[in-house]
Amino acid sequence: MMKYSILIPSYDEYENLKILVPQIISVIANESESYEIILIDRMNKDEDTFQLALKYNIKYIQRKGGDRYGDAVRSGISEATGKTILFMDADGSHNPNEILDLCKFSNSFDLVVSSRYIGCSKSENTFLKQLGSIFLNKLCRILSKIECTDFSNSFKAYNGNLLRKLSLHSNDIDIIEEIIFKLVRLEGNLTIREIPGDFRKRINYESRRKPFVYFLSYVRTLFRLKFMEK
Repeated sequence: MMKYSILIPSYDEYENLKILVPQIISVIANESESYEIILIDRMNKDEDTFQLALKYNIKYIQRKGGDRYGDAVRSGISEATGKTILFMDADGSHNPNEILDLCKFSNSFDLVVSSRYIGCSKSENTFLKQLGSIFLNKLCRILSKIECTDFSNSFKAYNGNLLRKLSLHSNDIDIIEEIIFKLVRLEGNLTIREIPGDFRKRINYESRRKPFVYFLSYVRTLFRLKFMEK
């Protein structure tokens, strides 16, 4: 079993990954602990992404069950061998230099969050996206009564043994809040640590996520988890 699994869901992100993957490898290259990097591609193989994985000798898998973000998350968890499972985006919005801190604190905490809303954190999101994110995360915190300032940022490190016990059903980015809710229900004394994080602009391409649709799906899932599921 690996100590750490770094999972990167990808859908046509080769131009970003060819920059991001070498950065990640550079960060972890001199660490004594064991790491694996897993690229989680779409169901229909992207040959450039596959060749990139071969070039750097990292694990490449394809999504199972569908091509949505939730499918990527579930597929990655099923393949990861790490005691700690860390997710980060393929678009370069997450700073690889934070990986070591997330992993370090994961030795003492069940969930470690790169938060845009504490300390000296920074976000390059547009004003409207930032405003929507602040509202959404405050709503999550109020309804869930979970002390986490940044539910929606996917850059998190999880206790792998706990994560593998969850049955996850969300299809899109709202699977992130589903994970937190269900971890707390599974492990009543879930320990959480947040570190200040940087949220950067995408390296290449425009995001395929539609902010309003994403916002609605997140709120819908939040209320489902709070009031409908037990």
